[in-house]
Amino acid sequence: MEGVLRAFEDIPDDCVLGLNYSGMHDTAVALVDRSGKLVRAVALERISRVKQDGRWPREILRSIPASKLKYVAVAVAERYAPPERDASRFLVEELTKPARFDRSHQPEFYSALSALEKEIVFVPHHLSHASSAFWASGYDEALAIVYDGGMSNEHWFGGVWRGSRRDGLSAIDLFSAARYANVAQLYAAVTGVLGFEPLRHEGKLTGLAAFGKVNDACLDVLRAWLVEPENHHELTYWRSPHGQAQTPKLCVDARVRDRLRACLGDASAADVAASLQHLVEEHVVALVGSVLATHPGVKRLCLSGGLFANVKINQRVSELGVDELFVFPAMADDGVSVGAAWQALFDREKVPGAPIDHVFLGPNLYAERQGLQAEGVRFSEPENLAKLVAERLARGEVGAIVRGRSEFGPRALCNRSILASAERKEVNDSLNKRLRRTEFMPFAPVVREEDADRYFTLPACARKAAEYMTITAPCLPVAIQQAPAVVHVDETARPQVASRERHGFAHEVLSEYERLTGCGLLVNTSFNIHEEPIVASVEDALRGFFEAGLDFLVLGELLVQREENLAVEASFLRRKIEKSEREARALQRALDQKTLEAQELAGATEAYRDLKARIDRVDRSLGVRIVALLRGYQGA
Repeated sequence: MEGVLRAFEDIPDDCVLGLNYSGMHDTAVALVDRSGKLVRAVALERISRVKQDGRWPREILRSIPASKLKYVAVAVAERYAPPERDASRFLVEELTKPARFDRSHQPEFYSALSALEKEIVFVPHHLSHASSAFWASGYDEALAIVYDGGMSNEHWFGGVWRGSRRDGLSAIDLFSAARYANVAQLYAAVTGVLGFEPLRHEGKLTGLAAFGKVNDACLDVLRAWLVEPENHHELTYWRSPHGQAQTPKLCVDARVRDRLRACLGDASAADVAASLQHLVEEHVVALVGSVLATHPGVKRLCLSGGLFANVKINQRVSELGVDELFVFPAMADDGVSVGAAWQALFDREKVPGAPIDHVFLGPNLYAERQGLQAEGVRFSEPENLAKLVAERLARGEVGAIVRGRSEFGPRALCNRSILASAERKEVNDSLNKRLRRTEFMPFAPVVREEDADRYFTLPACARKAAEYMTITAPCLPVAIQQAPAVVHVDETARPQVASRERHGFAHEVLSEYERLTGCGLLVNTSFNIHEEPIVASVEDALRGFFEAGLDFLVLGELLVQREENLAVEASFLRRKIEKSEREARALQRALDQKTLEAQELAGATEAYRDLKARIDRVDRSLGVRIVALLRGYQGA
């Protein structure tokens, strides 16, 4: 962790620190300098290695010199206050009956904030979302649309703002959580009903939807759930909100899940996902269409909020006749740390946020050589590393790239990526097995900026979004023929468009690869084992590399080759087995001691069975690999 936290040592003076902390998920910290430039941003999960970690970022805050900070902008309203009026100009699907709730933050929230040593500025959560997207876009004027599941201390779940670099952001409309139907909450609920984790696996439903067909009976049920959310109100509950020893987690009540699944009849999971995606797309298209019709002079849109992590929705929005579309790369709640800092700086000092041209804002590599030597890893420092990488990829090998600062947001953009040839569809199966990922999820391609039109139907308005891998595009026949591994069943892909200026190493690899093979596309998937955050440190990279059994690893300018490190790989695999066994024993003790709440017991018992089955399966395969590795090592 030491090397990862050194990301904050060299920050300039008089920074504004932006903080997202809700006590639930996606804790993140961002730093903006006095000129409005975003200089650092990192989610707690990358440091703690706990996916979507929502705990207080104690270690990160300790690593930032307080003397370098002006004040801290927290991305939430200071107190909950219901508005006098809550009618929307653009939402039409009202709840069957008004929702009554108290969204006030609990005392633990304010207790955590009391640890901050600087003045606190509160910036409303959804305004922070709008601020992140607008200022980052670089547009002089635009409309910002925000849509998510909602937040404590807030009456809203989104809204529409007019943005001006001269005048800042002004609200046009706010979406009342007490009065209007929320498709983001519905999407999360159906994610849980289908057996996935809400707030984490919604993207899996987006991928699954392409395999199904819209089912009218499903649509009727989903529409009823949309306007009567009490149907799924008891499906989820937060375990250990504001906890520190135990990570906050959104849990699913298995009994409610089974009851709701029965309401969907015998429809397949794919058909349920397709019906949900259809309903949500039509909802968003109607909303955005109404916004654009009301403001015919504005043709630039900025999107943020968890709903716009749905890349298919973003594609539909791009087809509505806008001139330019920008989706903030960290569109979920980690991104509001950036927006809060920018908004506080503008409100207080009239300093606009500086446009971004990359999101390489997280921890840098630290002591690569020492980290490799400490583990006994053999490595080299080739003169023409990009050419060597391209040659190995052209031979069908799979490699991981860890260079420079890590990306902020959910997408790996070739600084923390796994690259592979896209020319064989079978690479999807082999990569999924190595990374223990869901088989129906499509892999994304990376393509040079100058080649994008050769492979995809990508409208001009979507180019900026595609640079950050936040939108899908139809594939042209040449992509379907040359790179089937990155073409989804619906013949779309989610490309990363790489430029020479901002993605120099990846661009060089692609150029060499195209020269060798005639294909200008490569698979680009995030460098992480399933259900783990993207790697941040040398230690993370080595563990992920050896556990997945990849062929080579690039660490900065250094190259690690698997065939030279078989004994080291066996050692890492043994550690993995020991760790998984400890996890199973800990869960077994919790069950035996009945220390879990009654509501959690059924889910924990099921989780234990799943964990044991996974451990047995993984341990058997790892054990076989260890024996084979040692035999190969001794034979060599």
